[in-house]
Amino acid sequence: LSLTGFTGNWGFQPWEFEKAFDGIETRNLTTSWNVPLCLSVMYIGMIVGGKRHMDAKKSYNLRKPMLLWSTLLAIFSIVGSLRTLTCVYYLYKDAGIRGLVCDSGIYTRPITRFWTILFVYSKFIEYGDTAFIIFRKQNVICLHWYHHLTVSLFSYQIFFKYCNFVGAAVFMSLNFLIHAFMYTYYAVRAAGVRLPRLISVFITASQIVQMVLGCATMFSLIAWRSQTCVSSDQYLWSGTIMYGSYLVLFVHFFYNAYLKKKPNLQETP
Repeated sequence: LSLTGFTGNWGFQPWEFEKAFDGIETRNLTTSWNVPLCLSVMYIGMIVGGKRHMDAKKSYNLRKPMLLWSTLLAIFSIVGSLRTLTCVYYLYKDAGIRGLVCDSGIYTRPITRFWTILFVYSKFIEYGDTAFIIFRKQNVICLHWYHHLTVSLFSYQIFFKYCNFVGAAVFMSLNFLIHAFMYTYYAVRAAGVRLPRLISVFITASQIVQMVLGCATMFSLIAWRSQTCVSSDQYLWSGTIMYGSYLVLFVHFFYNAYLKKKPNLQETP
């Protein structure tokens, strides 16, 4: 069964704004590495230079900008998760778990094409999370900057550069879902509401589950690799290493933050 052209008879229709990229071959406009690499270099420069700049300054009170930033990203993630998870549900219902994992038609459907493009762009926009940490003179931990940097470049690579879409429905919907919880948490905190510590524990635990499922998806793609589940060596290796490293780093963070006798009270990355 070839899933490349799978469309499915799904019981929901794209919204008008989700048709924005209909008839536009956006991949032809986004195959250059110049922009993402420049943004990534600027991101690294912001981390290094921003920290040095703030060493001699007092931290800024960015509660209101953080509230706006987190609220906008929370709304974006909530809507994105609802739309992509609905697609995942119908795809699983029609094609089963293997059909879901091996589906490569995510870029051929109006709903998933729209949210795929916005998803990739959002990974670079989320570099702004780090700016808030820097200007508030908080510690930018390895997990934070490594996660932001690698997920943006990986997403750009698989969606725009090499067009490897197998597994993308799983990766994207899970990321949207976790970020819906995470940015809502950040927005509530920025509004000055004190929340139980259990909520931050839940969010970090959810991120670990996301990485476990990401690893499981990559292993499945390797095991099921065939003419009906096509993926490149570069995609399989980079995805497996990325999700494996995330899993190790998130487990390490969870242990240090919540299980040690004297936990380091850090924000969820």
